Amino acid sequence: MMPEVISRRKHFIINAVYITILIIIAGIIFLSARFIMPFWIALFLAAIMQPLTRFLGRKIHIKKKHLATLVWFFFYLIIGSMVVWIFMEVSYLLDEVFLNLPSYYDSTIKSALHSLGDFLKNMFSVIPAQFRPNLDMMQTAITSATQQFVSNISQKGMVLAGSFFSGIPSGFLSSLITILLSFFISTQYDEVISFIKCQLPEKARGSVSEIKQLITSSLYKYLKSTVILMFITMAELMIGFLVIGISNPIGLAVGIALFDALPVFGTGTIMIPWAVMELINGNYTLAAGVFVVYCIIDIMRNILEPKIIGTQFEMNPIVALITVYLGYQLFGIIGMVVLLITVYILLTFHRVGKIKLYNSLETLQTDNQENLEVTHGK
Repeated sequence: MMPEVISRRKHFIINAVYITILIIIAGIIFLSARFIMPFWIALFLAAIMQPLTRFLGRKIHIKKKHLATLVWFFFYLIIGSMVVWIFMEVSYLLDEVFLNLPSYYDSTIKSALHSLGDFLKNMFSVIPAQFRPNLDMMQTAITSATQQFVSNISQKGMVLAGSFFSGIPSGFLSSLITILLSFFISTQYDEVISFIKCQLPEKARGSVSEIKQLITSSLYKYLKSTVILMFITMAELMIGFLVIGISNPIGLAVGIALFDALPVFGTGTIMIPWAVMELINGNYTLAAGVFVVYCIIDIMRNILEPKIIGTQFEMNPIVALITVYLGYQLFGIIGMVVLLITVYILLTFHRVGKIKLYNSLETLQTDNQENLEVTHGK
């Protein structure tokens, strides 16, 4: 059998093994997520906190169990305080919005719609008289539809709030189990990891360790990319707010940029409703300014995000853009991150020669050179 054929089959088998391992790991996590998600979260948190625990263990000579207790106590104290503060602020804001929305409509939006209707009437005063009643009917229909929309939003908001609060007991139980599991896993981290490795085939154990290191590295790179984009967005917002004359531009820019860094949310979640409210209130110049600032930030983000992510993950911007888009379209924000990490792992294995995903330009040039040498030899 030709050596080239053997080499190709060997590469194919190695590629199949690595890709199969990734698919199995992703499949296990996906299928078991609903039932044992607290375990996966606790294992992930324990893996993140393990370097800190080991570092403190070398500096402070106390029992591992006591050290883990202190580390997790302060960790959950900080996280818990932040969650409670955010929960209280969001609850207060939603309560104010949904309860006062109908009265706000009567006091502000309704008069603004009438003003807008008068403005449209004056603008279309050149229209023949027989068509003007249609404008009045249109204004009445818009006013009625807006009032109904506001009423529905208020009612649905209260229903959603009720559903959210009714789900708190279940969420509290899951959180409590996650906290306890993270503590117990942290005190027995090496034993837990060794047990998991023992359940895998011998050839797969080394691959799992490499994949774990790559996942940790890729999460760090993703967070770094997010922070870089957040500071760029913050700078753009500050400049934009200064140009359009917004009061407290620094505070607003910092707040919106932090909100933009959160998964699912973005600058549009705040700035589009803001522009709409200013338009309704008759502040047309400010509404246009806010909307233009949002458009500029959105365009710049779409241009810079693939470049920054590609640089951090050592990917071509085209590959990074396709990966982010496919992951988001198929599985949402979480899918975007997971697919990005998966592609990063596969490309890393390709670079170090563990698998072969594609032929590089160097390979093509080498093949062409060999063909030329063979031709000249003949």
